[in-house]
Amino acid sequence: MYNHANMHLFLLKLIFFTAFTLIISCKNPPPTGAVNEIPSEVALAQDINFAGPKASTQELRWEYYSIYQLYKSYFIWSDSLKKASDYENLADLYINGIYAIDEYSGYIAPAASEEVWTSFETPQKAEGRIGILFEDIENVTDSNPDTLQLAFIYRDSPADSNGWKRGDQIIAIQAVDSTSLFPLVGLSSPLAIFNTLSQGFSGDTIYLQLYREDSLWLDTLIKAPITEPTVIHYNINDSTSYIQVKSFRSTSNDFAQWQTSNEFLYALEQTQETQSSIIDLRDNPGGTVIECARMSDFFLTKGQVIFQTQSNSLSSVDNKSIYTTTLASDTLPTQNRQYVFLANTNSASCSEIFLNAIAFNTDWPIVGETTFGKGIGQSFYTTYLRGIAKLTTLVFFNGDFETFHSKGVPPTHKVKGENAQFAKALSLLGSNQPARLLPRVFLKTPTEIKEQEHQAVKLFRDSTHFAIPKL
Repeated sequence: MYNHANMHLFLLKLIFFTAFTLIISCKNPPPTGAVNEIPSEVALAQDINFAGPKASTQELRWEYYSIYQLYKSYFIWSDSLKKASDYENLADLYINGIYAIDEYSGYIAPAASEEVWTSFETPQKAEGRIGILFEDIENVTDSNPDTLQLAFIYRDSPADSNGWKRGDQIIAIQAVDSTSLFPLVGLSSPLAIFNTLSQGFSGDTIYLQLYREDSLWLDTLIKAPITEPTVIHYNINDSTSYIQVKSFRSTSNDFAQWQTSNEFLYALEQTQETQSSIIDLRDNPGGTVIECARMSDFFLTKGQVIFQTQSNSLSSVDNKSIYTTTLASDTLPTQNRQYVFLANTNSASCSEIFLNAIAFNTDWPIVGETTFGKGIGQSFYTTYLRGIAKLTTLVFFNGDFETFHSKGVPPTHKVKGENAQFAKALSLLGSNQPARLLPRVFLKTPTEIKEQEHQAVKLFRDSTHFAIPKL
């Protein structure tokens, strides 16, 4: 496990000054004069389904005022908000006030807030899984038959516990509700059949026949809940490895191995025999700033600028901060290796902060397309009723104080199409194309996340459980 002790001061700065789970608890009621300036009791009563069915009118007044004051104090576009008394209720404040200004801000009702805070600390588990990824089976040859060949095994998964390895082939499977093995060789769609036959729940037992190096064996596997990794890795060939960073996840120290920066270091250690790596951030929608800052630290020289920020108000020089690397990267496993980074139009937010740091400080190439262009960060504050106000508090810049917001990070080599991007990365590293296409895991795109937030805001008048995805 990587020791972050040397980063202690840097991480403290990030926690207190960047877009990472900032908590403000309004435990005391606001001044009476200020409360009287907000909407009437009739209007506030309409917010009961929004803030919670048990909230009193007075509590709703305090909730409204705590939210409004948070936005006036920390929202980077606070000057665009009207007076508190100009909005009818919480719904009006968000739909016609805050959300009309910034589509990334939002409100999470008290009923849903505990689940959100827990998600920041504890990695979520997926139920009833095996924990494997297959190689693509479309481009097959006589030496690579149409079989289900493992490309990646999730750490601490049932497949990992059973000792499965990359390159193992699944030849047959016995479904949960069956008594005989079903062959998976020579079929037109073995992956679809495997997915159907392997369905089940945690605790279910399935039997599989596997092949490795001229050996066949029957294995028993019990499905279980697993932690989905944010980083997957495998060797493409003897000289080149592939590492995909799906998102940037932070956890409490109790689950430190599942922090994206630690997952990434683990991937580097597991691929240390290779001389070059493709780092894939395509379709990475972002995550927690502290994790992309840590990952940037692995690649840069001590003292180089990772990013700069500016907070409320945007015109104030006093609200600018510079975040630099705190480690000497020559002590890390990123050394003595060549890199190519992949990006596309769905690489957003924290992935852009990371790519921006790479582009500004190094000569390593970025292949693909200009990124999404989300150069702003959101913070999460606790409201009076223990809901969560999510608001945009930061704008990010590179070392020259140039922002990528609404513009994106341009690639060094502009290439469209997944296979073409992968081939270009391999050619830059002087590596050969593998016989089979290798897997990549997809998450929701930034556009899909925004559409989900739009829909949630439209529905919140009738909902007591309103949640917006983090960052």
